[in-house]
Amino acid sequence: MARIRILYVHHRSELGGAPTSLSYIIRNLDQERFEPHVFCPPGPAADLFRDSGAIVHTGVVASFTHIWASVYRGRRWLLFVRELLRLPAHTFSFRRLLSRESFDLVHLNDSPLVVAGYLAYRRKIPVIWHLRSALPDTESRRSRLLRNFIARISDASIAINSDVAESFGLASEVIPNSADLERFSPGSRREARIELGLDPERPLVSFFGFLYPSKGFAEFIHAAREVLKRRPDAVFMMVGGAVRSDAFFQTFVGKLLRRLDLARNYDRETRELIKTTGLGDAILLVPFTPDTSLRYRASDVVVAPSRGPELGRPVIEAASAGVPVVATGSRSGGGILVDGATGLLAANDAKTLAAAIASLVEDPDRAAEMGRAARAHAEVHFSPEASTRRMEDMYAQAIARARRTKILYVHHRSQLGGAPTSLAHIIRNLDRDVYVPHVFVPEGPSAELFRSAGAVVHAGRSSIFSHTWDSPYAGARWLIVGRELLNLPAHVIGLNRTMRKGRYPIVHLNDSPLLPAAWVAKRQGAFVVWHLRSSLAGGGRDRRSRVIARLIDRWGDEAVAIDSDVAATFPITLPVRVIPNSVVIVEPRPQGSRSALGLPDHRVLIGFAGFVRRQKGWPELVDAAAILAAEDSTAHFVIIGGGVRPSSFFATPRGRLLAAAGLLTDEEAALHARVQQRGLSSHFSFLPYTSDTALIYSVIDVMTFPNQGVGLGRPVLEAETFGIPVVASGSHDGGGVLVPGVTGVLLDDPTPAAIATALHGLIADPERRAAMGTAGREHALAHFDPVLNARLIEALYASLVPVGGSR
Repeated sequence: MARIRILYVHHRSELGGAPTSLSYIIRNLDQERFEPHVFCPPGPAADLFRDSGAIVHTGVVASFTHIWASVYRGRRWLLFVRELLRLPAHTFSFRRLLSRESFDLVHLNDSPLVVAGYLAYRRKIPVIWHLRSALPDTESRRSRLLRNFIARISDASIAINSDVAESFGLASEVIPNSADLERFSPGSRREARIELGLDPERPLVSFFGFLYPSKGFAEFIHAAREVLKRRPDAVFMMVGGAVRSDAFFQTFVGKLLRRLDLARNYDRETRELIKTTGLGDAILLVPFTPDTSLRYRASDVVVAPSRGPELGRPVIEAASAGVPVVATGSRSGGGILVDGATGLLAANDAKTLAAAIASLVEDPDRAAEMGRAARAHAEVHFSPEASTRRMEDMYAQAIARARRTKILYVHHRSQLGGAPTSLAHIIRNLDRDVYVPHVFVPEGPSAELFRSAGAVVHAGRSSIFSHTWDSPYAGARWLIVGRELLNLPAHVIGLNRTMRKGRYPIVHLNDSPLLPAAWVAKRQGAFVVWHLRSSLAGGGRDRRSRVIARLIDRWGDEAVAIDSDVAATFPITLPVRVIPNSVVIVEPRPQGSRSALGLPDHRVLIGFAGFVRRQKGWPELVDAAAILAAEDSTAHFVIIGGGVRPSSFFATPRGRLLAAAGLLTDEEAALHARVQQRGLSSHFSFLPYTSDTALIYSVIDVMTFPNQGVGLGRPVLEAETFGIPVVASGSHDGGGVLVPGVTGVLLDDPTPAAIATALHGLIADPERRAAMGTAGREHALAHFDPVLNARLIEALYASLVPVGGSR
């Protein structure tokens, strides 16, 4: 089995905390599963990575630094110019490496590596971003840009502590840096001091790290002066030295950088500060050394006086060595230091810092107890093996996610209804190990439904061209085309942007009117799946239908129809798969309480569910009810739902205008008025829409769907699922949804008389109702199961993009 090839990217040549931490990861990787590579500048860090077992590729690295300790401002923008000058060489060498080698994942070793991240992203390689320093100002424009960029590019992110994670706000996995728990281990403090030539009887307080202002070297020196007032026998040790030596600043480049205030001689500044504070005999300066373990072991207290919001490697190494730490910069300890248990958190001023240091120096027993607790904490949290196992799991998950196929569904309406409900069933039941669902949809209830189903929602405007049987453009309705044309630019721009960012291999359009979306998807190189949910006007035989059919063929690759009746109205050459809509399969409830719903007992309840639209046959149903009432029938009609827009909308200026133009009708009010005009108020009950349909279906005896057009809607499926017989129209043979004479009654011509006759037969024959309900339930289990239908949809996707074949 081929090993997983990981490319680590590091941007600095010198040694320090970040390359040391990365070396621990490389050294402890499971070499049977992973093959580590590193791209970095030549220098000591590259040598460290080689010694750790990585294959090292050296080259120029350009970065963009925006962390609390280093921000471009003033003359420091010249450093940004330096990075821009490095950019061509970095881009060339890194792209060449990515082209020459095949990497399964790229691991960026700090936030400044934006260029390398972008180049890996463009190559469709999963990216894990290691965040090692907090942002300087989380709400600044530059911080937001960097945060959003990392969120867009990376598949996952790791933060070295919770302080860093909080500053980025990316839900990063917190994995602390590691320490060599064998090398950094507790031991005899006396023997360590003797070996280092230090007085074993005098308390030793140490500072570890490069001499940067952000590391707090000045604060340490000032605090040392305060501690000496209480403990004049104390000795202070500063281990690490400056990144650039005093000799560097004697060179031309060093003098130039210092004159431009782009670099400072911190080694000289440190020595001068020690001299001016009169601490020359009390502070030992130790240059950088690769092995500091003996000096940690010799220390009574380690001080980490950071000016920024995080705790560095010295805190981890001291804890591993069983030495308590006095630290600043973190409000909580970031999961690295437990205040009062493994060390002390203090404010970053000399007196407060000195008081905390002195409290441990003067209480050796307390310091020893903290040291033991620190070592125990380190064994749990700073183990290189345990931390690397967690990263290996992240690598495997990121690679698995990257190999999943991303599907972009496009839906055009914000309100709820049958189409978004059916799409939500697909999304909810997709195999998440194989597919990642995204939806482009106007913001609103539909968007919320898709989010709750588990999709990533991209809100944006829609623009459609509708020629379905129930809403063709005719007369004043042509004005609606103007609205769609106004929405068209925003729709195309928004969808184009979403497509470019997401690089979706498959776009699934949730109905035939989404012609502009199909054009955008095809231009972006995606496979297009049409979901045909409504029949074309005129049975698909008019000129407009033929034009739409040609566009569907031109921009589509596969088509799905919700039933054979819908499929028959599309004169397309694409193969059409008939996959019915789905319904959540639940056990039918025992008959509910009719009185709780305000419904009469001892009547046969006839249901009508969904949006109240004339095309769905509510006028014919009311007239059929009048026929049955005249016959003194026991039928009682239950209307579940309301108008597409509530009656209150038509009281607004916009609603009145649209109604006056003939573009919209208050059908809910019209239904109530017709019931009253027919004198049927006592024969009708009106229930609002509810997501808990099971409660209502449990009391319904017969469901009706007297469609005046083509197609059998969701109420037919839901009724059969709950074992309720159906009287419906809109299909010549049931379209695979209803089995005529078995699961319900199918009407050729849904006139009021025909509807009344069909209902009369079922009302008078309870046994027939029960038999049809049982057959309907069995039919639903076989054909409407959302899990089974999702597998059929997935098979269609797999025919376009093989499983694991695209990001």
